[in-house]
Amino acid sequence: MTDSEFSSAIPTYRPALVAYALNRGYASRADADDLVQDVLATIWARQAHHGFRDDSSVATWLYQCVKQRAIDLRRQRN
Repeated sequence: MTDSEFSSAIPTYRPALVAYALNRGYASRADADDLVQDVLATIWARQAHHGFRDDSSVATWLYQCVKQRAIDLRRQRN
């Protein structure tokens, strides 16, 4: 996935990712939004989107990134 493709995917998927984070147990929209922002910034900083396989679903990949980050944060708190 190119930089421009990733940049254009963010506004498309961000609202659904925030809703997904809320459904994963984040009590406030602000916390869920921070989680999603952190995930997207990390993907961008690590250039992880360049390794995305085009035969996969972008939505599924992003949901899994958000899910894994949420799990990691819960483990750190406990």
